[in-house]
Amino acid sequence: MFESGMVRLGSMAILACPLIFALTATCADALVIAYAPSGPNGTAGRFEARGLPAGFPGLKTPDKSLSVRVEAGPGLLGTWGSETNGTIWFKPRFPLAFDIRHTARLDLGAGTQPLTTEVILPRPKSAPTTVVSVYPSGVTIPENTLRFYLVFSAPMQHGQAYRHVRLVDAQGKAADLPFLELDEELWDPTGTRLTLLVDPGRIKRGVKPLEDIGPVFESGNRYTLEIDASWPDIHGKALARPYRKEYLAKPAVRERITPAAWLLTPPARASDPLVVRFPNALDKALIERLITVADSQGNPIAGLNEALPGETGCRFRPEHPWKPGNYTLRIGSALEDPAGNRIDRLFDTEGSARASTAGLLTRPFTVDKAP
Repeated sequence: MFESGMVRLGSMAILACPLIFALTATCADALVIAYAPSGPNGTAGRFEARGLPAGFPGLKTPDKSLSVRVEAGPGLLGTWGSETNGTIWFKPRFPLAFDIRHTARLDLGAGTQPLTTEVILPRPKSAPTTVVSVYPSGVTIPENTLRFYLVFSAPMQHGQAYRHVRLVDAQGKAADLPFLELDEELWDPTGTRLTLLVDPGRIKRGVKPLEDIGPVFESGNRYTLEIDASWPDIHGKALARPYRKEYLAKPAVRERITPAAWLLTPPARASDPLVVRFPNALDKALIERLITVADSQGNPIAGLNEALPGETGCRFRPEHPWKPGNYTLRIGSALEDPAGNRIDRLFDTEGSARASTAGLLTRPFTVDKAP
């Protein structure tokens, strides 16, 4: 893909071969400069000059012989090296850009023409990026909702969120600065999930922004979270289509999470999941990270924990079939609901509301022998 049709011998004549360490007349066929792609999209590779004779000076000082430039630009920064099979290489410090001409040059010595090759990495062909989902995924949210998660089908360009996301009311009027605009946006490591925080100053009672501007959400009103299609993905392509999700605001939730009120449905068969249901929706990302299962000896059970639709419960499916016995559902006290309330404290409180709760709560359950 990257080498075919890329190598140029320029005007180097076969007559030059005797000047280069007495190479045979076929040396022009033996010398090759090529780009060896690496990484998920080929941009993290290196340039290689192959087929060099053992005495070629560049094997000891590759940085003096092999260089790479971009069109109308300076030479690239990077690292050089050589190998005993007669190869010298250059690895750029930064990934190569798509659709840009890169010219690799191998200097063969005085009196000879350099060997060059040109590499242009084509932009990968892929389906247009879409918004996969937005959380909370339910149709109602408390008026003190603290965060949203935006999930995309492919990595997105960072630093763009506040230009392409807006919140509008039922009359189509956009909310004024509803989000906490951070210099460093809160992306997960894959670049496909963004955490979007509502301005906490417009949630916490008794603080000036809430008193002066008012809340972002008011119970009984409808709102739409809009993501416009011009937001570029990591390849610079716009989204396939805009995205809209409507919510109805309900009264604020100012109660600590109480795992004792959860409904546990143990698996009836070895292949069934454990199903847990909550009285109110919780935070999807934290559900899937902080709710785990252990056996009677306290050993973690490997498996997949998925939030149920609307984040009003979860489903834990073990990696291997259940064995009859006693188990424990473990709940980290950092678990939150969409309004930021936890097991041990409230996000927004008048006075002290912190509970003396351990870092990990448990709920026992039993798996009976399969019928």
